[in-house]
Amino acid sequence: MSRCVYLCRIHAKMTKVPSVSGAVIAYLTFVNMAAAQEPAGPSGEGVRKYFYLIKEKVSSQWWDLAFHLGFNHADMTKIDGKKQDDKSCCMELLEEWLIRNGARATIEALMEALSAASLQSTVD
Repeated sequence: MSRCVYLCRIHAKMTKVPSVSGAVIAYLTFVNMAAAQEPAGPSGEGVRKYFYLIKEKVSSQWWDLAFHLGFNHADMTKIDGKKQDDKSCCMELLEEWLIRNGARATIEALMEALSAASLQSTVD
């Protein structure tokens, strides 16, 4: 399945568009509008909007995702020690990944990490 289809499915879930074809149209409209605006910048507004959905689906498997996002064991232990539950840890992981990677923190990079971590259902 192509990245565009993955993005369309994620966008469909976020916007609650009922069909994949409707999601494709909605996603392409979204991409065109986004391209007409300024880039998201260092705060990562573009990718951050997917964090809630990812946190809800990944939850207890956040360590697997962390590994594929380039975090080492010490990083993961530090995140685990700061937060009380898996969802909070997953959100902390995503925010830290965004801070560390800046402009390289794209939805495509996140989707690749999710797939590599065998969390394909989150992408679908």
